[in-house]
Amino acid sequence: MSPCVARVCVFSAVILGLLPVGVNGQTVSVRATPPPSGSGETLKFPYTCSGAQLAPEWYCYSADLFIYVDDSRVNSDQKWGCGDQYLSTMIEVQAKEETQRITCTLHGPGGSATDSLNQEGSGPNILNVLISAFIPYEYIRVPFDPGEPLSTQLAEGDNRSFQVFGATARQSTAIDLMNPAYNADSILSGPHHATGLSVEYDAPTSLSHPQRLQDLAPSGGWILPSAYDDWSWGGEQKLYWAFAGTENMWCSPPERLGQSQATGTASLRLRCSGASYYPFHSFSPAIDWDLTFLFIFGYSQVQYSVSGCRDGFPAYEAYGNTRAMMNHFDNGSPSSLFPPCDTAVFEDGVIR
Repeated sequence: MSPCVARVCVFSAVILGLLPVGVNGQTVSVRATPPPSGSGETLKFPYTCSGAQLAPEWYCYSADLFIYVDDSRVNSDQKWGCGDQYLSTMIEVQAKEETQRITCTLHGPGGSATDSLNQEGSGPNILNVLISAFIPYEYIRVPFDPGEPLSTQLAEGDNRSFQVFGATARQSTAIDLMNPAYNADSILSGPHHATGLSVEYDAPTSLSHPQRLQDLAPSGGWILPSAYDDWSWGGEQKLYWAFAGTENMWCSPPERLGQSQATGTASLRLRCSGASYYPFHSFSPAIDWDLTFLFIFGYSQVQYSVSGCRDGFPAYEAYGNTRAMMNHFDNGSPSSLFPPCDTAVFEDGVIR
């Protein structure tokens, strides 16, 4: 009488939780242990693969269980014995930017059984964060103390709308963050703080219609080409030019908030603030903002929230990998530059 051929009964692999999976009419339960925790750890996903080979007690044979990440075998379990054999192997898979394929295969005298699943990528390796404050007008009247007479001096603006690349700004902060799911470090470069060139003009000699001047362009017309071309310090049209200081612009070290087994994500919090003063008048107010960013990396994307405050003037923008996280128009009143930082900020969304 020929020996009874053994039958592959069950095999499965899951990333999280407890899930029965049927193979060849049978089921198996697969357990997952929690990933490492703590602010200094990267995100690792645990996998347990289990297989069962059923056979008569008198039938002796070998069985092999293999687990692969993409095309690389990373662990195995082999047994030799008689009758039913149960095999199990476990690995931890380091999170990566791209999706990874986890495959388990059981080989025995009854043939082979395979099951596989995808581990989603954990989002971009680098997240470039850019924060800017800019004057969207060609010029504004220099904001003096509200109790002082109206100024006849103009501050040149950035004359633009929201823009990621190739634009000037009164203030800008840039920092490249590293995905905490699979990087031990949090910063690739930065933070880098910069201010745009501040230029002051004499309104009566520099505008096309100075008699109509109010607080904002184009009330007084446009700045004359001859004024733009006047680079004589203290001249009749263009008066002064200089860069505001960056000593009051800062970002705190990014705070690693650890990992979540339940969601398979890793989080990072960043706080940045800016305060720069117009360089030609000690009584001119600063541009102020103070923003906190929460980034949650996972599922091939980054969830974000932005909270804090800003002055009502000028306009403000923030980008994550060129995706707009915050585009806030100004309120049309340069006097809003005076303290406090009174306009609340809250934005959230997803960067893919």
